Amino acid sequence: MKRLALLVLSAYCLVLSFSGCATVPWLLPHVPRPTGTEPVGIDDGYNDYTGTLHVHSKPYSHDAYSPITRAIDVAQRQGLNYLLLTEHNNLRALRDGHEGMHGRTLVMIGEEVSTRAGHYIGLDITREPERDQPVQAIIDDINQQGGFGFIAHPYWKKSRWKDWNVTGFTGLEIYNTVHDAFEENLARVVGWAIAVPADTVYQSILDRPYDALSTWDRLLQHGKVVGIGGCDGHDHRFGDWKFAPYELVYMMVRTHLLAHELTKAALYDALRSGHCYVGMDIISDTTGFTFLAAKNRRVLAIMGDEVSFADGLTLHVYLPSPGRINLYKDGRIVAAAQQQQNWSYAVPEPGVYRVEVNHGTFPWIFSNPIYVRPAPPPTVTEQLSAPVKEVLKVPGEVLHTVSTAIDSAIKPPSSEAAAPAQASTTDDTTQPVSP
Repeated sequence: MKRLALLVLSAYCLVLSFSGCATVPWLLPHVPRPTGTEPVGIDDGYNDYTGTLHVHSKPYSHDAYSPITRAIDVAQRQGLNYLLLTEHNNLRALRDGHEGMHGRTLVMIGEEVSTRAGHYIGLDITREPERDQPVQAIIDDINQQGGFGFIAHPYWKKSRWKDWNVTGFTGLEIYNTVHDAFEENLARVVGWAIAVPADTVYQSILDRPYDALSTWDRLLQHGKVVGIGGCDGHDHRFGDWKFAPYELVYMMVRTHLLAHELTKAALYDALRSGHCYVGMDIISDTTGFTFLAAKNRRVLAIMGDEVSFADGLTLHVYLPSPGRINLYKDGRIVAAAQQQQNWSYAVPEPGVYRVEVNHGTFPWIFSNPIYVRPAPPPTVTEQLSAPVKEVLKVPGEVLHTVSTAIDSAIKPPSSEAAAPAQASTTDDTTQPVSP
């Protein structure tokens, strides 16, 4: 039976080997945006940089099938803004000078570390951590170098992540193409080779990653955790036949980074901050997706940011094309909208809010959260002035004089002088919401 499955799978791979994945657009048509309609968005001050991360290549990863030059070439041909290579247990590609701009694609190099608890992706480091130590020590080593990291494919059947008590990690892969789509659904891929309709097969392969999302939601209740999508590209082959080539896995899932410029520092800052979202771009281009919080037509937070709860705070979602929007608060759906492109939601209370979008029946977009925190406690003036005004009916101008006197009595003059300057800075840095 296994031999039959491999023969059928080889037939599928043979088609790809002759076509170089040219058949993929035919098997799974790219869904265009509505004719004559431009995606309506707002200017939050950030650029959307499209790329793929968690990629392996020869000679730096023992299980990769193609050289690093091919990994970079495919990224360039697909027009990716960045490519993030994470070779197994080494940074030799960094020392060999492969990091930097290759045409219009920025190549960055990290490391996928094999630890006792599972695989961990270390970024923005220049030295390999010692592997023969507890996983917490490895995470600490990466952080002490000024780097940061992510738990890789936490629910890979062959090596699930074993230690959720560790601290100091930036986030986790909420989706991993090779393990969540191909390896975990080999029978379905074989079904594709037997001429099952492509839309049916991809609907089953691109499953919502329930386990990873459930764990992510639990972790989010204890603090900020960034969710990313990794392709885990190795340019897999059976013999000379391509199975999961770079061309395909680069399109399956992409992590879009929101930054002001295409530099290593800016993109790493976006990953650290959670200024990013995961898009299944093979279904339809997700570039331009926006999820933000605003009040009085001013942007207060984007994905990954914290904002204080206040009356009038609204979440805004903008899609490049219509889809089903599910809004999650603290791990549960609190609102949904069918076939919407622009959608708003009045925030009723603090919580961790994130968005998932479906394109038809396909999972399409996973945002990082906006953290709506409880409002700070009222000042002494605010506590005293409201009841005085209500009970004694003190005129507004008199109340202002009394409030000023109270503030002067309980605050040093320097604090009063600094307060207007601080407020002015906040007003200047917020971004206006376009009509």
